[in-house]
Parts: sequence; C-alpha cells; structure tokens
Amino acid sequence: MLISIGLSSGYEICDTTGNFTANSTYARNLNLLLSSLSSNITVNGGFYNTSIGQDPNKVYGHALCRADVTLEDCGRCVDSTSQEVMTACPRQKAAFMWDGTPACLVRYAERSFFGKL
Repeated sequence: MLISIGLSSGYEICDTTGNFTANSTYARNLNLLLSSLSSNITVNGGFYNTSIGQDPNKVYGHALCRADVTLEDCGRCVDSTSQEVMTACPRQKAAFMWDGTPACLVRYAERSFFGKL
C-alpha cells in the first residue's frame, strides 16, 4: 500500500495490491461508480455508497462530506476528488482520497468494505 501525504489540503492512499487494465470491464465499472458517487451525493444528504458490476469486475465505493459542507460544495468536491484519485492512483483497484477544502472523501475497491474500517 502506498500512502502519499503532500503539502496540499488532502491526501490519498493507493492500494498497490491490485491493478486493472485501461478499457477493461473493471475500468468501465469504476468510471460508472465514480460518476454515480458524484451524481448521487447531493440527493443523499452528503453520503452515498454503491457497487457496480458483477464479480470479478465488481467495484464498491462510497463518498461522504463533512456535515458543515453545503450540498452544492459537497457535490463539487466529490466530483473533483473522483477525478483526482484516478490521476493520483492510476489503475489501482482500490484507493482512498480525502480532500480538505471543502472536506469530502472518496473511496473505492474491488472488495466490499461497507461496515469495515
């Protein structure tokens, strides 16, 4: 697992135990999942989790925003963080990114982490 903490307001954790290929079924499912997180976070009060696809290409994900962040800012944060995590952790099957301005979190993985730390 690679942990990267920079001078920016956020950080990411790129899980290096598994990679995916560009244009694969997993890559398409991940793109759908990240888009779903961005489009559903505001209508779900700042928290949303979902999964897309079937094993072995199933992707699990969730996004959340700090309670004092407006839903509009939350949506923008999740959208930008979803794009940034793909740049910071290219082709990793699991990653986590926290953006501190405004505060939101995006996480995805090839295995279920719902109800787990």
